[in-house]
Amino acid sequence: MSSESQLEVLQNLNDVLSHKDSFYLTFTANKSVFTQKFAFPLTLNPNRQYEAALHNFTTSNYQINIDESNNKFYYKWDTSQQSEITFEKGAYEVKDIGNEIIRVMKEKKHWDEKEPPFSLSLNLNVFKSVIEIKGDKLTIDFTKPKTIQNILGFEPKVLNKGYNTSDNTVQITSSSSILIKCDIISGSYHNGQQSNVLYSLPAYLVPTGYKINVEVSERMYITVNTSVIKQINKKIVDNNNKDIDF
Repeated sequence: MSSESQLEVLQNLNDVLSHKDSFYLTFTANKSVFTQKFAFPLTLNPNRQYEAALHNFTTSNYQINIDESNNKFYYKWDTSQQSEITFEKGAYEVKDIGNEIIRVMKEKKHWDEKEPPFSLSLNLNVFKSVIEIKGDKLTIDFTKPKTIQNILGFEPKVLNKGYNTSDNTVQITSSSSILIKCDIISGSYHNGQQSNVLYSLPAYLVPTGYKINVEVSERMYITVNTSVIKQINKKIVDNNNKDIDF
């Protein structure tokens, strides 16, 4: 072996055994799918194996569960024509839905007693919603399209006076976890399929509207799949691989 070949072998061995390069990258965005481009590409040493891990993640727990596809509430008060309430797009808890309906009904002067004509609550024992209609004047119509019935767990039906328990469990959210994806890594799996999930966390670490602040103490390092990084694409999705609407 020539001296030049020996020198090259020693250099490669030194690259492998020496202290690894490290980069600390930060990203900020106001949406769940975003791209960070670099003015100067990051060129990684081809003789070394690079890994990436999440250090921290901060966002507000504001996962949209009511939008144009399910934002209607129809009811009839006394002998009046059927009324419609349209919810603004947002993240709602069960109690928030009930409070908004009562607010609008009062605004429309569709009840004039001291107590609201109905109540909406959550039975935590069976995780079903309960709508108690307290008089004969109010009926609620869940037979029309794009209503909040599925979120509250009701099948299409008209509700009358009495204690109405939902047919199914409350579907206030379809998300059980948040997945942070990054296109420069590979080697993770999601539901048995190879993926580029960098980190996952429970969807509801804190109540709706509160700040999620995750500091990762035990980092999971995942192999970087490229030697030249011109840009990094990130996606934040739920466990159904649906982009989370923040």
